[in-house]
Amino acid sequence: MESVRKGKGLKPEDEEAMGKVKVPDWYVDSCKKIKYMFPKAHAVAYVLNAARIAYCKVHYPLAFYATYFSIKRDHLNSTLVSRGLKAVRQELQTLRNKGKDATANDQVSIEILELAQEMYARGFEMMPLDIYKSHPTKCLIKDGKILPPLNSIPGLSEAVAASIVKAREEVGTFSNQEEFQRLVGCNSTLLAAMNKDGLLGDMPESSQTDFFSMFSSPAPKKTEEKAPEAETYVKPNTLTPKPEPKVQENAPAPPPPEEPKAEPEPEPDTQLSLF
Repeated sequence: MESVRKGKGLKPEDEEAMGKVKVPDWYVDSCKKIKYMFPKAHAVAYVLNAARIAYCKVHYPLAFYATYFSIKRDHLNSTLVSRGLKAVRQELQTLRNKGKDATANDQVSIEILELAQEMYARGFEMMPLDIYKSHPTKCLIKDGKILPPLNSIPGLSEAVAASIVKAREEVGTFSNQEEFQRLVGCNSTLLAAMNKDGLLGDMPESSQTDFFSMFSSPAPKKTEEKAPEAETYVKPNTLTPKPEPKVQENAPAPPPPEEPKAEPEPEPDTQLSLF
């Protein structure tokens, strides 16, 4: 019956043997028309795998999502997914609005975004890609979040991802974008896309420095001058009497004023004048 399962029909000797045991004609005609029959062993294997996947999805969600996105890494846009649930829903709605105009790649992207939406709904997140920590082809679990692989960047092949890992092991930290491009071997288009998505961080474009900036001193900071405060005129209180000087207790009394001395009267002149 293996020939029947593969759609090759019945051999003459098989049909003759079936006639000897009086197999119904409808059964013999069906064997001749069958194009393919799914074997029972395969059906059982698929059911077992489905049960294992469902168990892992419920009890080990991070491992499940990390494995799924690793398998679908060629169609995964990790930059978009790492932006959060709102960005995933917007892109998902955009692809669905295409309707019949959606391509085969769009259909795969819809499936991935639907699972990403489910992941966020369950409280899990995807981290932004890190050129120093991400694995070239596998999602990693870091601090309760999923770290996407390097080749989840659109246009970045597995060969370039392996080159990034090799280069970062050699230099530790890339000093500038020119060094990154030279060691990794990526093209300018991919470098510009990575720079646009913020995957290169604050990495300078080149090692060249401005000659004049080496000697120019930073401009002094302008300090805001405070306006002088206006003087306020205080009108003197003329109605308030001046306080009397305090008299010290047990102080000696001031001496009485001296009386003026009387001048002596002139004596009368007793001599007679001759004239």
